[in-house]
Amino acid sequence: MQPTSTTPSTARVALKAGLITGLVMTVYSLILNMAGLPQSSPLHYLSFLMLVGGLVYGMRDFKGQNGGFMSYGQGLGVGTLTAGVAGLLSSLVSTFYVKFVDPTVLQRTMDEQRVKMEERGMSDAQIEQAVKLAESMTGFSFLIATLVMLFFGFLLSLVIAAILKRDQDVFDA
Repeated sequence: MQPTSTTPSTARVALKAGLITGLVMTVYSLILNMAGLPQSSPLHYLSFLMLVGGLVYGMRDFKGQNGGFMSYGQGLGVGTLTAGVAGLLSSLVSTFYVKFVDPTVLQRTMDEQRVKMEERGMSDAQIEQAVKLAESMTGFSFLIATLVMLFFGFLLSLVIAAILKRDQDVFDA
């Protein structure tokens, strides 16, 4: 199979895949929040599988538009950009949800963490210090969540791109 005469834009493919992935992850997260499930619930880890699915979708979409070919670098680019867009979208909606729809989410999460710290035998002074640090970081939660998604998307893309890549033979050109 020959690649098309013009290589598809990795940014365009990643934008589409990232929006779809971010939307799916956001809807799932909202459902979990409305159900009142704690952040430590194992169901929250399914978002990780949704990210993997979105990365695979984006790379396969790119390959399909490129005649079945995708270099490792193209796959890494599509995957990383997909994760960045998904992270940006889900962080944006999550921040809006926590600030305007259900501000109690943060307090419930802080209470959960306090209980876990008490179970680990931390002193009251240590717990208070950790809570103050966490509260000071909430202003940066949008940025942190986006960067974390980007980082994990990059790491996953390193592996997924290696599996899905299919270089064009130099003699086929």
